[in-house]
Amino acid sequence: MADPAHPTTSAAPAPPPPDVLPYTPFPRPLRRLRRGPIFMPELPSVLLASSEVVGFAKTELASRKQVGLPPFARMVRIVLRDQEADKLHKYSEELAAQLEEAAVKEGGVIRMKGPMPCAISRIAGYFRNQIVMLAPTAAPLQRVLAGVREKGHLAKNERIAVDVDPVSLL
Repeated sequence: MADPAHPTTSAAPAPPPPDVLPYTPFPRPLRRLRRGPIFMPELPSVLLASSEVVGFAKTELASRKQVGLPPFARMVRIVLRDQEADKLHKYSEELAAQLEEAAVKEGGVIRMKGPMPCAISRIAGYFRNQIVMLAPTAAPLQRVLAGVREKGHLAKNERIAVDVDPVSLL
């Protein structure tokens, strides 16, 4: 017979019901804003977090227009990935040179950044690099991509992703 003072199996305690959980007046990302020196109400991200969406949008759109970012320009992001960092860097440099050569033919309307590591530089064992191109309209970007693709340098495969007007640069 089992001894109640010495149970043979140990069960994990059940979590408390939702109505017993501690109350937090601020969502987790906003808790830090309660501390005095960190809170800066003029920051665009704080405006957005404090529900000043219209003010945030006006500020953000004005900033984007000033520096030529979408929606006032067109952007293409090419993400390259490989399990070997050296191989990735070599191919990234080669592709960037081909894109730069094709972009020069467009008369200097295309700005190119990269190759550079992605913000999240490694996912699931793959190293990631990116090349970002900006232009006032889509036409020059389309011609550059088509020209490089025709030469075989921008082949369709699982290790190259071309994102036109990307939502995120992560």
